[in-house]
Amino acid sequence: MTMRAVIGALVVVAAGVGALAWASDGFRVVTAEGARRLAVAEKPRLLPNLILEDQDGHRFRLADYQGRRVAVEFFYGRCPTVCGTLTQTFQRLDETLARDGQAGPAIVSISFDPAHDTP
Repeated sequence: MTMRAVIGALVVVAAGVGALAWASDGFRVVTAEGARRLAVAEKPRLLPNLILEDQDGHRFRLADYQGRRVAVEFFYGRCPTVCGTLTQTFQRLDETLARDGQAGPAIVSISFDPAHDTP
């Protein structure tokens, strides 16, 4: 192998490693979901100051949860696919944590079909 071929191979390898480092955020993530989670962990955003209504008709703001862990799901009651499964998963999580005496995150389910979903 000639010196030129060795240098060329080293340049290609260095470029590949550089591209991989850039795409994986410094070798810290592998997937786009991992990158999203890392971005949220490094720069969490404040909850918007929305006024919502709970299942008992009481109004509250998402900002009321400031400083607490919050699991939020968005759903609509007429959803034929994953919405029901997600809601059941959140319900099981809440029941399991309560049964085990653990303080879990506040769980907030937000409907985006208020014309058909009631408190």
